[in-house]
Amino acid sequence: MPKDLLDAIDGIESSEKVTAVLQSKIDRLQELLEKQKRFIQNQEIIIEEQKAKITRMYDIPEDVLELKELVGTQRATLNQRETDLTHAKGEVLAVQKEMDFIKKQSIPTPEGLCHWILSPAPLIGLDPSEPKDL
Repeated sequence: MPKDLLDAIDGIESSEKVTAVLQSKIDRLQELLEKQKRFIQNQEIIIEEQKAKITRMYDIPEDVLELKELVGTQRATLNQRETDLTHAKGEVLAVQKEMDFIKKQSIPTPEGLCHWILSPAPLIGLDPSEPKDL
C-alpha cells in the first residue's frame, strides 16, 4: 500500500478515536446535565412547598393576632399581680411576727408578776417602811 494511503487511514483512525473520546465526554456531560436538571427541579419543588408552608404560617387572621396580644398582656398582668401578692404576703408575715414579738413583751411573765406583787409600794408611790392606812 502506498504510504500516503496508510497515512490517510492512520489519520482517519486517529480522528475517529478522538471523535469517540469526545463523544464519550459529551455523553457523560449530558448525563451529568440531566442529573443536575432533575436535582434543580426537585429543589424548586421543595422551595415551593416551603413557600406554601410559610404563607400558611403567616396567614393568621387579624382577630387571632389581637387575641394573642391580649392573652400576652393578661399573662404579664397576672404575673405582676402574683409577684405583688407574694410581696404582700411576705410583708403581712413580717408584721405578724413583729406583732407577736410585741405581744410577748407586753404580757407580764410570772417572774415579773411576782416582783410586782412583792414590791407594790414603789409602783404606787408608797414607802413600805412606813405603815399607813389605805
